Amino acid sequence: MFALSVAAGGYLLGIGPAPAVARVLTGLAALALLWLSLWTVLTGAALLLAAVLVTLIRRNAHETPDPARPTDLDRAGRLRGPAGREHEGDRHGGGDHV
Repeated sequence: MFALSVAAGGYLLGIGPAPAVARVLTGLAALALLWLSLWTVLTGAALLLAAVLVTLIRRNAHETPDPARPTDLDRAGRLRGPAGREHEGDRHGGGDHV
């Protein structure tokens, strides 16, 4: 059921959106898992694992920061506003106001 839901819905629960390759792999895994023999279950499990790995690799590849692009945090870890200024809450000294 899990493999069919990923293939049809395109979302891997707990990981995020599944790319097209992972959806095809989970569809094949679902078909292989329909037959309850040792080799088809092992093949289906391997295809499902491959789909999860593809999704994780694609997700991590998209999350790598670009060193040429500046971050929105200053050196102290506070959020910066436009043009590198500090966030409005930090303008009055501290930003921990209640």
